[in-house]
Amino acid sequence: TGVTWQSLLHNFFQSFREPQKFFKCDKVVVKEINARQIYREITAFGQHLVENVYFNSDAGEAVCRAVKDGREVDVERVSVLRTDPMRFEFFQRNMASGERVFWKMGQAIVLGDVEIWLEQARTTADS
Repeated sequence: TGVTWQSLLHNFFQSFREPQKFFKCDKVVVKEINARQIYREITAFGQHLVENVYFNSDAGEAVCRAVKDGREVDVERVSVLRTDPMRFEFFQRNMASGERVFWKMGQAIVLGDVEIWLEQARTTADS
């Protein structure tokens, strides 16, 4: 890939904090709760999303939990940057059981995100 895990992780995490720089969206509101959590509202792909996003830098993991009526729903979306070999995993899981559940996410959207993160990481590495 020509990029380091740390550089790719940084751009991956930034895409949650500044989604408008990584994909087409509007009405973006991001509130930094602490270094490991943000609250965000965005309109993308025809949907308005309200969610808490949790970051675990050591595990390379970003967990998105949708917020409905002021409470987090019971299914979370997980995006992880793994090592050996470096790769992304995307899945949904039930928060109570930890079991993975079906996620109707188009592969083209996910692959497009990965390409953007790679390009941004390459640009960061070159500067």
